[in-house]
Amino acid sequence: DIDARGEYEKGRFFFKRRAAGDIERAEASFKAALERDPEFAGAWAGLAGVYSVRMSNGDLTRQAGIPLLGDATRHAIRLTPDNAETRVRRSTYYHYAGEPLLALEHMETALALNPDDPLVLGYVAGRLVHRGRFDEAIEIQQRLVRSEPTSVLQHHNLVWFLLAAGRYAEADAVAEQYRALYPAGVGDERDLFVDVQILQGNYEQALVQTREMPAGPTLDRNLAIIHHALGQQAEADAALQRLFDADHEQATLHAAEVFAQRGDSDAAMRQLVSALDTEPGQNKLRRDTLWLLSPYLITLRADERWQARYTEMLEARGHSKILAQAGRSIATRKQ
Repeated sequence: DIDARGEYEKGRFFFKRRAAGDIERAEASFKAALERDPEFAGAWAGLAGVYSVRMSNGDLTRQAGIPLLGDATRHAIRLTPDNAETRVRRSTYYHYAGEPLLALEHMETALALNPDDPLVLGYVAGRLVHRGRFDEAIEIQQRLVRSEPTSVLQHHNLVWFLLAAGRYAEADAVAEQYRALYPAGVGDERDLFVDVQILQGNYEQALVQTREMPAGPTLDRNLAIIHHALGQQAEADAALQRLFDADHEQATLHAAEVFAQRGDSDAAMRQLVSALDTEPGQNKLRRDTLWLLSPYLITLRADERWQARYTEMLEARGHSKILAQAGRSIATRKQ
C-alpha cells in the first residue's frame, strides 16, 4: 500500500533524526502504516525499534515495554524471518526479557544474514566500545556515516565514540557535520556539542552554551567543571554541592566526572561506586553505557577499582562470542 509505505518512510526519518518528539512521531507513523497494511513487516520492525529506544530512555517501563516489543518482533519474524533488522530487534526483545542465549542466537543469525546491515554494524560497534575497543568501533561507525551520510543518529554516535576515545579534535570536526544536519541543537544533541567544547578546553564558549541548558544535574556538572577550570572556585563548588543535594544516580555519576576532571581519582571512584551500587532508577544498560563511555572519566580507566567494576560488568553481559563472529565477518569483507 503506497500510503502505508509513505507512513513507514516518515517513521524511519523521524526515528533516525531523533529531534525532540521524533520518537513519538516515528511511533505514530509506524502505527499508521500498520493500520493501512497489518502485514507490513518493516513497520513492525520499526515499531520494535521505537519500543527499544523508549525503554532505553526510561519513558517506557520494562513491564509495559517488553510485551509490546515482543508482539512487534513476533509479527516481524513471522513475516520476514530472513531479514537482519528483524533478527536484531528480536534479539533485543530477548535481551530485555532475560533470555541472553536466545538474544545471542538471533544476533548471530542477523550477522550471518547480512553483516553489512546498518543495524547489525551499529550493534557490533556498540559492543566494541563497551569493551574499550574504540578504534575498531570508530572504524565501523565511520563506515556507517559514509553509508548513511544524512543520518543524524549515525553522526551522533560517531561523535560520542570519538569523545569516549579521547579523540576530541576529530569529534569536533564530525560535530560540525552533525550540526549542519541538525541545526536546532536541542536536548541531548546540544549537550553533546557542549561536551566537545569542554573537553577541548574551550571553556568560555562552553559556558555560554551551558547557560542555555535547563536546570538539572548535567547543567551543574558542566558548571562545576568549567568554573573550576576558569579559577572560579566558589561557583564551581556551589554547582558541585547542588549535585550532592540532588541525591540520585545521575547526579552522583556527574559528581564522579567532576572529581575526575579535577584530578581527584579517589573522590571520583567513591562517587562512581556509590552510583553503581544504587538500584538503577533508569535502565541499567543505559547507566552502564553512560559511565563506561564517559569522556570525563577517561583518567579512571587505568584505576584498579575501575577495572574491577568494568570486568564485573563484562562478565555479566558476555558478548565475546558475537564479537568474535563479527570480527571474522568484517575481516572477510575487507579481504
